[in-house]
Amino acid sequence: MSDDHIKLGKQGEFAASLFYQMHDGIILERNWECQFGEVDIIALHDDCLVFCEVKTRKSLKSGTPEEQVSRKQKGRYIRCAKLYSKTCEIEYERIRFDVIAVYAHDEHSGDIRYIPNAFGEEE
Repeated sequence: MSDDHIKLGKQGEFAASLFYQMHDGIILERNWECQFGEVDIIALHDDCLVFCEVKTRKSLKSGTPEEQVSRKQKGRYIRCAKLYSKTCEIEYERIRFDVIAVYAHDEHSGDIRYIPNAFGEEE
């Protein structure tokens, strides 16, 4: 993976974190890793534990960022969420899986598309 691609991804994750904070979310973890993989953002939002996949793209040639979330990634996020939930001191009644798609125009501007509950029903 190129340095530019990594930098773009980090910028997208930073923008997504700011998005949650601007909408009364509390960031608990960024780039949380476990045996099943990595979760870009774990947050509290509207009394819900949120696991967010961030997809950042400069071009839509290969489809929209949210279309790039594979079935395999969804399964990985669900396994990560179950493991993370076991480590929490608080038992959360609601768990949600969001996707934030960042369309980067350049280093300093872009658009965010927020897809709450992107995997279907809340857990």
